Amino acid sequence: AQKEEIQTQSELLVQSNAIKDKLFSIISHDLRSPLSSLLVLLDTTKKGIIPQEKFQEFVWELRENVGYTSSLVDNLLYWAKSQQNGITMQPELFDICEIVSEELDHLKQMIKQKEIVVKNHIPNKTFVRADRNMIKVVLRNLISNAVKYSNEGQQVTIDHIHTNDGAKISVKDQGIGIPNHATNTILSSIGDSTPGTQNEKGTGLGLMISKEFIQMHGGKLTFISEKDNGSTFSFTLETQ
Repeated sequence: AQKEEIQTQSELLVQSNAIKDKLFSIISHDLRSPLSSLLVLLDTTKKGIIPQEKFQEFVWELRENVGYTSSLVDNLLYWAKSQQNGITMQPELFDICEIVSEELDHLKQMIKQKEIVVKNHIPNKTFVRADRNMIKVVLRNLISNAVKYSNEGQQVTIDHIHTNDGAKISVKDQGIGIPNHATNTILSSIGDSTPGTQNEKGTGLGLMISKEFIQMHGGKLTFISEKDNGSTFSFTLETQ
């Protein structure tokens, strides 16, 4: 039994070190590259090399890069806290429809650019008991992924059904779906994320964090997906 325990601990340590190596790679590349591009653009504009009207053409790309970097930093901080047991759950009763609306507002530029139709079918005053900030992170990651992997003009739907266990929340898109080779690792690997339909970057870290946060609530993050026919991610929260 002791030998098996040592073997299990050894395997967990190897897995943890592999994840940390990937995270350092992400930090060195995915954080530095957008910031370096931003500095170059600002310097050339300041020196008058790029005319003001030409600068406007780069504004959206600049906004997209900064937005991606900001989300990545948020996810990295949440992941680091979770690994150091620095996150403590603070469950409370709140309206999840309100949280979805807040996150849709947060992502409105991304949604507008792709002309995505987002339908929030969760009624007002749909109360769940959970950690508000954790669920905000989960919804932000799931909705942004749904938009990221959707083609222009497609639809994303946020819905819920009542079950014996509580309220089952789902985020459904009509996008490109998950490649067959990624279905077994998509919730547990980072660094190998498929680019979005407009070549948006990703790391897979958001789904990993979302999975951990839902597990901390005693639930499970699940998904169904069909190539070229979209994906649906779901989780269940207590309602009282």
